[in-house]
Amino acid sequence: MTRRITTLSCCLVLAHVAIAAADDSVTNRPASPTVSVVNTAPLFGAIRKASLDRDAMLTFVSETKAATRPLQDTEDEERSWVERHPVWTGAMVGFGVGFGVTYLATHDSDEGELLKIMSPSAAGVFWGGVCAGVGALAGWSIGRN
Repeated sequence: MTRRITTLSCCLVLAHVAIAAADDSVTNRPASPTVSVVNTAPLFGAIRKASLDRDAMLTFVSETKAATRPLQDTEDEERSWVERHPVWTGAMVGFGVGFGVTYLATHDSDEGELLKIMSPSAAGVFWGGVCAGVGALAGWSIGRN
C-alpha cells in the first residue's frame, strides 16, 4: 500500500513539473540531423513484419470469432454508475472541488500584486489535479469496503 501511495505522489509531482518545464522550452531550435536525411530505405522491424503478415491476421480474426464472452451479472447492471466506478467518481469530484475552491480563492480583481506566480485558472488546474488524485484514492478506499 505504501508503494502505491508513493508511486502516485511521485507521478503527480513529475507531471506538474513536466508541464511547468514545457513552458520554458526553447523556441528557435536548430534542425536535427535526421531531418536532412531524406532518401533512406525504411527498415522494417519484427512488429512491422508481423503486422503485415496476412496469415497471422486471419488466424487472429478466426480465434476472436470463436471465443465467446461470458454474460455480465445482472447484479452489476442494477447498480448505479457511481457504485460501479468509485475511483472515477472520486477523481471527478476531487478535481471539481479542487479547481473550484482554488479558482475562487485566487481569483482577485486587483491586478496590483507585487508578485504573481501563476494565473487563477493555472492554479486551479494544478490543485484540481492534486485533489483529483486524493479523490481517486478516497473513491478507491470506499470501493474496497
